[in-house]
Amino acid sequence: MPMDQSIIDFLRAEVERTHGEYIRAKDEFWKIAVDAPSGLPHPDGTQRVQIAARAQTAAMMSYTKAIRQFNEFALDGTIPEELLPERNPQRKPVATEKGDTEGKSKKAGA
Repeated sequence: MPMDQSIIDFLRAEVERTHGEYIRAKDEFWKIAVDAPSGLPHPDGTQRVQIAARAQTAAMMSYTKAIRQFNEFALDGTIPEELLPERNPQRKPVATEKGDTEGKSKKAGA
């Protein structure tokens, strides 16, 4: 079904995008963390390490969410809440069941 393929394409792109963000945040964190020879940050660098750690954690959570959403759709057809029109009125309705273009069902092709 073409609609299913567009959802898969969107979710795959989200996995790739969030993976890139996670890799960049992780690299930045380690660059800052190993900046000091002792492995301990200079007192002025503590805040930089904390900010980088938070950014890495947020990026990892986004990446994990993207993987979970992709897997849930691929395995059982669950459409992520934010793709349903009642959660995002700006989006066009996603056909989830035969004749159901209002997004009342969260399962694709069910």
